[in-house]
Amino acid sequence: MPKYPKWVEDCRRKGTVILKNGEDFFLYSTTSHRVPGKKNPQVERKYLGKITQDGLVQRLEVNVDHSDIRVYEYGFSHALLSLAPERLICGEREDGDKEGIVKAIALSKSPNSYFSLEQGKTEGPVNGKNAAYYKGRFLSLTGLRLESLESLKQIYLVVIGGTRIISAIDDTQHALLQKLGVPMP
Repeated sequence: MPKYPKWVEDCRRKGTVILKNGEDFFLYSTTSHRVPGKKNPQVERKYLGKITQDGLVQRLEVNVDHSDIRVYEYGFSHALLSLAPERLICGEREDGDKEGIVKAIALSKSPNSYFSLEQGKTEGPVNGKNAAYYKGRFLSLTGLRLESLESLKQIYLVVIGGTRIISAIDDTQHALLQKLGVPMP
C-alpha cells in the first residue's frame, strides 16, 4: 500500500523523495556521497517544488545581479512631503526650504527614505538639535502625529538600474492616503 495518496505518488521520479510537512507535500531531488571518516553516506537534497492535486508546482529560480537593485522607504516620506504646509518654515529661513526640512524630518524617522538617494541628504536646515522642534511644529500645524503615518513605511520605492517602481499599496494604506488627500504617483 502506498505511503502517500496517488496524486502525490504520481509526482515521484527516480532520484527524488517526497516529504510531508503538515498537510503539504514537497518533492526533493536526493543524492548521497561518502565522506571519509563517517560511517554512513551524507545525503544531499535539493527542493524541487510543492506537490498539489494539480501536480508539481516547481520552484522558480531567478538569478538577479543584486548590485543593481535598491529598495527605499517611500510612502511615509512622500506623505510627509505632501502634507507639510509652507508655514512649517515660517520665519526660520529666508529661502523657504520646506523640502529640506521635510527631508531631514523624514530621514530622522525613516533612515532608509528615498530622500537618501539624493546628494547632500543630511545637509540643510535641520540637525539633531532642532529636528524635535520641526517634528513638533509639523504636529501643531497639521494635527498629525508622525506615528499615525507608520503603516506607510511599508510602501517601497524599488530602483532597478534606472527604472523606479512603487510597491503595491494595501487597502489600509490606500484608505489612509485617501483620508489624508495624499496623491500617489
